[in-house]
Amino acid sequence: MRSFSKNKLFCSFLLICATVILAYSNTFHSTWHFDDRPVIVDNPHLHATRLDKNALIHAAYSNPQDHLQIRERPYRPVANISFALNWFFHQSDVLGFHIVNISIHILTALILLLTLLRLYGSPRLKDKSRFAFQIALLAALAWALHPIQTQAVTYIVQRMAQLAALFYIIGIYCYISARQSESTASTLFWSVGCVLAYVLAFGSKENASIFPLALLLVELVFFQELDTLKSKRIFIGGVILTGLITFGVITLYTGKMLPAFVELYSNRNFTMEERLLTQPRVLFKYLGQIFYPVPSRFSIAHDITISTSLFSPASTLACILGIFAACGSSLLTLKRAPIVSFAVLFYFLNHIVESSIIPLELFFEHRNYLPSLFLFWPLAGAVFHFQTLCNRHTSLPNQILPVTAIFILICLGSATFIRNQVWKSNDTLWIDALKKAPNHARPYNVLATDLAWGKKSIHPERYDMALDLFEKALDKYSPRKTAKSGTYVNMASIYYNQKKDYEKAIALYEQGLKVDPESFIAHYYIINPLMMSRQWDKALSHADFLLSRRHWDGRYHLARGRALFWKGNYKEALASFESGLEIEPGNPRLLLYVANSLNRLHLHSKALPVLEQALQGTDIDSFVHLARIETHTRMNNADKVKKNLEIIFSLYDMSMLKEWLGSIRESYLSVPVDLDIIEPVIFKEIEDRNDKET
Repeated sequence: MRSFSKNKLFCSFLLICATVILAYSNTFHSTWHFDDRPVIVDNPHLHATRLDKNALIHAAYSNPQDHLQIRERPYRPVANISFALNWFFHQSDVLGFHIVNISIHILTALILLLTLLRLYGSPRLKDKSRFAFQIALLAALAWALHPIQTQAVTYIVQRMAQLAALFYIIGIYCYISARQSESTASTLFWSVGCVLAYVLAFGSKENASIFPLALLLVELVFFQELDTLKSKRIFIGGVILTGLITFGVITLYTGKMLPAFVELYSNRNFTMEERLLTQPRVLFKYLGQIFYPVPSRFSIAHDITISTSLFSPASTLACILGIFAACGSSLLTLKRAPIVSFAVLFYFLNHIVESSIIPLELFFEHRNYLPSLFLFWPLAGAVFHFQTLCNRHTSLPNQILPVTAIFILICLGSATFIRNQVWKSNDTLWIDALKKAPNHARPYNVLATDLAWGKKSIHPERYDMALDLFEKALDKYSPRKTAKSGTYVNMASIYYNQKKDYEKAIALYEQGLKVDPESFIAHYYIINPLMMSRQWDKALSHADFLLSRRHWDGRYHLARGRALFWKGNYKEALASFESGLEIEPGNPRLLLYVANSLNRLHLHSKALPVLEQALQGTDIDSFVHLARIETHTRMNNADKVKKNLEIIFSLYDMSMLKEWLGSIRESYLSVPVDLDIIEPVIFKEIEDRNDKET
């Protein structure tokens, strides 16, 4: 590594810290967005209340798709453990999460600077540039201040992408340090650091799996001469070996061979072939954002036309050829322009995971966080190279280009600050997306969901407004998009919960199931309106479907038992509730249903201890007291009936009590106590109290 003064490095670190904090100073209180909620806010496995082994294991194995189930394999454990630690210290306060994300961003920029300086000490670049420090600093600052990074930094959940990039660049730094070490001990130290960094990067996000190929690229460009046949054979063998390692790591971690990814395309509105054809156009759109970074070009959602052939749209073939040309020319100019070649190859190499066959969504800006690490290096070099040429051939003042570079950084930082303002709230982010991607269903869906369920202030027409937005979202989906099912479910929920139109709700849930017959949400939530419509058999069929897929979920046993109970099959209902209790021991709602089933089977003495167990200070305690009144009445325990009546009358006044009992009689979803037994007892008590007052 070339020698640079500690003062110069320290001042550079301060400059990076100050400029990044300034550019992101308006994000410290930006709210939770989109995937933040299911992955962090609504995920109990990340809500660490104490720092112990179990809490960290639960975080490492957290399942963002199903919070009731722990995954068989860790899921991005490094990132998830960091979220759990954040939650332990700050709970749901976003300030602490943003401070950590910005700190990671600063640290990554600092390591990038050190890595570039290390590379200037490699055989290929040694003594090549007298502006090495200035170029490295400018490149690191340009990367850190570029507005395309805002989605990775300000969008809290994308800490996964941040950490993957941080450990990735640390791994590269360790590898270069190992190659430049002069002692065995030093080489071993840096080599261990490189391996550890790879493990941590991959544990943050799977796109880091390409790391061995990145190291091979570093070795090829900066440390090897490929003129000899032996070197070429070593390089080809290295490519094959690192490819096999990468493939093996992904397969071992996911438990799936690559062909299994094809099955996941059923949830997308494009095929694997269409995705492969579309991604070259997406990559060029990313590059357009990077080289022309005006805030109006950035959004959380983008309208992307799917490429259905090489000529539809017409730019498809041109973009494919453009990528091959860029990579091919970079390989041919490795000796003459190593920095440019490395930056181009590194960019496209690190888009392989998220821009190839894996059925991810087509476009997200945060995917450039890692691939763009070295992309500003040749641009920074060009600035100082141009300065040198000007000094030789013109009388241009020496200050012109440094001032230009500073101006560019100010523009980048300002664009980042402006873009970050959009992340302030859910409304600002998605209204901005709606303007920029009017043909994308997601902005309509998110705004409608927030309008229906996320607002603190109640607008009298907000549910109708939400339904209107959901209707517009339906028109934006491809016929193959199973996510359309979720929109039908959301609309059905409004008709069920707010409008009490059960038939309309059922019809919309069924529409969702036509789009996605495997939708657990639709199968689960359609049960309630079916119950309210007294369609017990249909409700039972949906509960049976759910249990056939997830027998370990206590909610589904409860749903099946309720349908059986109202159908009058108390014995089978009891068996379902007891199966639920095996999964969720002590669940008060299941206990209460067990007790009511025992009462209907005339096993009152068995019901009483179950009711005692159900009293846990929950929101169903009032139902427990009603069930105890029923049980003791059936058993002719007048004193115990009186005692529970006193509790009920301490909780409700007479008018509220009558209203509450009426709501229970009208609902097939509340706990099914026998009101024909309970009401006469309660009403007699009311009459007695009225007589005493008279």
